[in-house]
Amino acid sequence: MAFLFFLVLSAFFWLLIKLSDKYTVTYNFKLQFTDVPAELWMPTKDTHEIKVSIHTTGYNILKVKLLKSANPSISIPLDQVPYRRQNGNLYSISAQSLRDELSSSLNIDGGELLFNENEIFFRLEKLQSKTVDVKLNNALQFRKQYDLYSEPIIKPQRVQIYGPKDLLDSITFIETEKLHRTDVFENFSSNLKLAMPSKDIKAEVDKIQVEVDVASFTEASAMVKIEKPEQAQLRLFPAEARVFYNIALRDFDLINEQTIRLQIDTSLLSTRPALLKVVLTASPSAIKIKRIVPDQVEYLIMKN
Repeated sequence: MAFLFFLVLSAFFWLLIKLSDKYTVTYNFKLQFTDVPAELWMPTKDTHEIKVSIHTTGYNILKVKLLKSANPSISIPLDQVPYRRQNGNLYSISAQSLRDELSSSLNIDGGELLFNENEIFFRLEKLQSKTVDVKLNNALQFRKQYDLYSEPIIKPQRVQIYGPKDLLDSITFIETEKLHRTDVFENFSSNLKLAMPSKDIKAEVDKIQVEVDVASFTEASAMVKIEKPEQAQLRLFPAEARVFYNIALRDFDLINEQTIRLQIDTSLLSTRPALLKVVLTASPSAIKIKRIVPDQVEYLIMKN
């Protein structure tokens, strides 16, 4: 047993000595370009690799192997790494410019990296652009007697999108991700992502802000005289209808019920229907009409 213990201990120290030695190994790393400018597009079918020789200790070699196995690609953010246009749609990044990114990703000293290529080439294509409206995907559920006081404010209301022309031509608006909340009873704001219709469509912004104004509402009603067209000699039964509406408590004392107007629909009068429909022709913007009682009335045609 003692012999086995010392054998294992000797092997352990031998391994430590070997791992502390320096070695040179060469790897091919896949590059994944991120943060591409909104007006440019990188074909998804393109693949990019770079060959790197690493001269470092066995410890670091082992670490790189494990890292490469867990995450086989290196992320290259184009908003941080300088690149230049060669010609047409061809662009390049100097291998030297990648040193910091690779060093950070591999967690080893940049001086231990030796690049086998001077430049990495890739393609970026110019995209068409278009400005479209942003529409809120509203899935709010309100507490009893609460509702939207006004339409949610979207900032920005319009965004510029980029993509291939054939895709842009079919897009008239961009919807947000679903705004889902339950038991809503107070004002709030939220940042929402845009629900892009295709992975090949990009927007100038990633998120929009929504401001939601919520109010407590109560139901009220008013008796309103039903107006008749001057040329129609009619007597209505009844001559008034009750209009039920919801109003925010904050506006209750401001409402002018005289601005609610009803009229009789005489478009079918020539067919002598049994009842004529009552229609709403005007109401304050601060109220939400719920129902009109009665919504049809009897009538009598008067002779001159």
